[in-house]
Amino acid sequence: RDQGLGSLALDEFENEVFKRGQTEIFLTTDCFNNEGVNNFYTKKQYLIKSQFVNGSNRKMNLYYKDLKCK
Repeated sequence: RDQGLGSLALDEFENEVFKRGQTEIFLTTDCFNNEGVNNFYTKKQYLIKSQFVNGSNRKMNLYYKDLKCK
């Protein structure tokens, strides 16, 4: 943690997605007991689009990022 590897990997992923013509990314994370991951995506300018309960009865965050705003 805190070595910047997650940020580097996510930046590379976003760049590759954009190069392939996509302008949006959606992803999900666990809502509870997952503060580190949720803070990470928030710091990387992902917005919570919605929250939902999945088939395993876990509350999830649906994150969204518009790559045109990078």
